[in-house]
Amino acid sequence: MLYKALQLYTWWYMKELIRIIMLLDHYGTLLTEKQNQILKMYYEEDYSLAEIAYNYNITRQAAFDAIKKGEAVLNKYEQALNLAQKQTEKEKTAEEIRNLLKKLTVNENEIGEIKKIEKLLDKICE
Repeated sequence: MLYKALQLYTWWYMKELIRIIMLLDHYGTLLTEKQNQILKMYYEEDYSLAEIAYNYNITRQAAFDAIKKGEAVLNKYEQALNLAQKQTEKEKTAEEIRNLLKKLTVNENEIGEIKKIEKLLDKICE
């Protein structure tokens, strides 16, 4: 039972980590420079609270608070603009189209057209 709970927590944590990193990609420039840097250090570079506190000459509690405030701002932007959610939906749709293209039986003349479609899908998902 404990192992199952640990697996569930790990899955949730990884999902949340990816979500915050996506939000940082979309809205990071809207944060203050310090907030952006602290969140990147914590989420992308795997700095501990102590390491962040040392680099900014603040307490670990202040580093923790800065992370939580930055997350709140990112969530507020996402709630208002939905850019990360829309990007995720585009990527899922593009993957569905790719899967359908793989199922098609095509002759050699159409292979070039399929490749063009795949490139366009990549462009849409950028």
